[in-house]
Amino acid sequence: AEYNGTSPRIASEQSLRLHEGTAFIVIDGKLQVCNDHTGLQGRVFSFDLMEPGSTWFVFAPDSPDANLTWRCQSSPFSLSATHPIHGAVRVALTNDCTTSSGSKHCEGSLNGENSSEYSKLLVQHAGIYPRSAEIDFSVDGNKGIVTWRWGVGILGGWQRRPLLLLAWPVHVPLFSAMDRGTIVSSAATPFRDVRGATMAVAADTWQMHYDLFPDVGLRSPRPIDERFRHRILQTLRGPLPALWNGALPDREFELPLMYELGVGDTYFSGQMVARLARLVSIAGELGESEEPY
Repeated sequence: AEYNGTSPRIASEQSLRLHEGTAFIVIDGKLQVCNDHTGLQGRVFSFDLMEPGSTWFVFAPDSPDANLTWRCQSSPFSLSATHPIHGAVRVALTNDCTTSSGSKHCEGSLNGENSSEYSKLLVQHAGIYPRSAEIDFSVDGNKGIVTWRWGVGILGGWQRRPLLLLAWPVHVPLFSAMDRGTIVSSAATPFRDVRGATMAVAADTWQMHYDLFPDVGLRSPRPIDERFRHRILQTLRGPLPALWNGALPDREFELPLMYELGVGDTYFSGQMVARLARLVSIAGELGESEEPY
């Protein structure tokens, strides 16, 4: 988040994980007691929350003019700057034991599961963050090419490096050969969906290649299964009833008069017009376009 004359505050209703009865926060690689009395300074803060067993990082400006001091409260947790700043502060989840698939359990470990490679990668690229995005596309034969370019901001006092973003499994096969070289496969991220884990990508630009249909139209790229053609046809023209009223076939479906006159509710009339359009498309797939319905 970017701040303009306001004091950053990172807070949670959860508590810091205690170690031998004391709450600690790690600042630039060193343990510091979180006691709400001592002013803390640094640019990389990391901490473990007790209830979810998750590890978080906070990246702060490091420029001399910022001269940031923070106050830490352990329960409920908060990390608050003592004065306003003009700049950005970043927050990142590095390890979430409730969803990750690593073999090492969180309990009793200061940093939870082994997320050291991803944590190192975040620290290396934390000084660069996205502020805007531009999208361009082109078509080359049956290939569609979509290019993403991100505008970036820089944390005060940090080095300029390639922007670090996460790609979902559905994105990776679409990357160009050059962009696949920017994937950091050694850094296991804490985010995943049904297809697998996200991959860290270090690049300001992504180029994604899509296979296009040779002929983009209203017809389906796959033919109707012959086992169901007869039943679909009976539902369309009769005698089987359709689901719209349980008694009449689809060919009898008509818009109510008020919708034909344009004085009905636009939401529901739009749905009915869309239904008519789908019936026209289905009739075309069945070879019924020329029939006098």
